[in-house]
Amino acid sequence: MTDTKEAAGYRGDILEARGITKRYPGVLALDAVDFDLRRGEVQALVGQNGAGKSTFVEIVAGSLRPDSGVIELDGRSFASLDPSRSIELGIQTVHQENQLVDELTVAENIYLYALPRSGAGLLDYGGCFSRAQELLAERGVSADVWSATSYSRLRMQALDVEHRNTLHPHEAPEEPEVTRLLRDAAAAGPIVAASDWIRAVPDQVARWVPGTWVSLGTDGFGRSDSREALRRFFEVDAEHVAAATLSTLARRGDLDGPATMQEICDLGVDPAAPFSLTA
Repeated sequence: MTDTKEAAGYRGDILEARGITKRYPGVLALDAVDFDLRRGEVQALVGQNGAGKSTFVEIVAGSLRPDSGVIELDGRSFASLDPSRSIELGIQTVHQENQLVDELTVAENIYLYALPRSGAGLLDYGGCFSRAQELLAERGVSADVWSATSYSRLRMQALDVEHRNTLHPHEAPEEPEVTRLLRDAAAAGPIVAASDWIRAVPDQVARWVPGTWVSLGTDGFGRSDSREALRRFFEVDAEHVAAATLSTLARRGDLDGPATMQEICDLGVDPAAPFSLTA
């Protein structure tokens, strides 16, 4: 007799969590949690605030390390995961916070961590500045456009790694995710982080980024009839991203200074424009 599950193509659990425990000072967030997810299932974690729902999801997504327990994915066991490993294994997370990219679809937000790994990098927080990439290409500068879903989570993961390294001086130090992701890009050229928030948002991860870091943001006050004009005022549009990249390359000695100045003017960027924070 054929089992109905086998006849339907059932292949068993694809995700199992056993004994997942996570403690914070004075708080037991997760206490030996068991969880099973079977292929084709949709499950919901329901509970009051503080019940540990987000903590469990972040452990599965690799943002947090459990104190004990085992995660099994397709038969492979892991004491803990990091974000990149979790993504490689097919886990994608849309976090409940206001740092998703409003201009992109749900599907595009889910895959924001599928990042390119080579060439100079542009961290684009408010949408994909493909136009900036085109402007740089026209001037002989290649660049990759990266999307950062959450600088705060990158910072949190880096701090967690630092904490672990501090308490384990006898072991080889671990590396923050943002450092690993941007190492090759930083070796090739500057990292320009353009944000629709103030510069302090992307600067949360600056200390862990190797190489030259430049942040652009909406510091100050400004009003406009369109988002495009507002980005222009705060100098976070495609032309200013390209200008910041060219200027940084010139200061590094990679481009000729006077020629770069002319290129910046050709982009329509006003060198005499006041800084938005003090305008």
